[in-house]
Amino acid sequence: MDTYRFEKIINTVIGLNNGTVFFKNNVSSNNTSIKLDTEDLNTGDYYLLLGAFESNERLVAFSQSVVNIYTPATPPPSGGGIGTSGEAFENIVCSETDRQFIGKDEEVSFSFELECNYVKYVNFTGLMSFGKEASKVEILNHTSTLVSKDTPDVVLKNLNVWVGGLGMFSENNIRDPSITSMVDRSWVVDNGIILNTISFYSYNDNTKD
Repeated sequence: MDTYRFEKIINTVIGLNNGTVFFKNNVSSNNTSIKLDTEDLNTGDYYLLLGAFESNERLVAFSQSVVNIYTPATPPPSGGGIGTSGEAFENIVCSETDRQFIGKDEEVSFSFELECNYVKYVNFTGLMSFGKEASKVEILNHTSTLVSKDTPDVVLKNLNVWVGGLGMFSENNIRDPSITSMVDRSWVVDNGIILNTISFYSYNDNTKD
């Protein structure tokens, strides 16, 4: 197969920076891996097309799926083990990710099911269309390593909530945001907490939202 000519044809059809192409020759087993260069691609949904050819150029296998490319939050300068979100690995108890389509003026709901995750829903209305984006929750052992101040008063759980790429979750892009979370009854009883005093704190110079 003339892979160079084939690649040129594909790039002409899909347009510059609208996709990426990779060929791997002479695979001698039933399993292999490939690496696609996505550096020049915009964020959003893409079709992933995979094909396997015999030496006589006969197509013997084909699959199609949808993948999402997004920009993760930029981690701060630090040493040691740092996750893709920028949080220190040793401070993460568990993490969970959901992906939903964000359309203009449409309400979107990200849902989470893991038992270790205290957050159950992240809801908001998009002010513009972003396509399919990811929302990630990290349940933490202690105050986030991305935060410079401790939360005041008695704390049930510290956590990070990420939506989309860096800067997407702002008043310019969304409206009516809400987070639905659980509270342990035993924590309320053991600490003598009055129910109507429970608050959700977000980090913004340690002000309460």
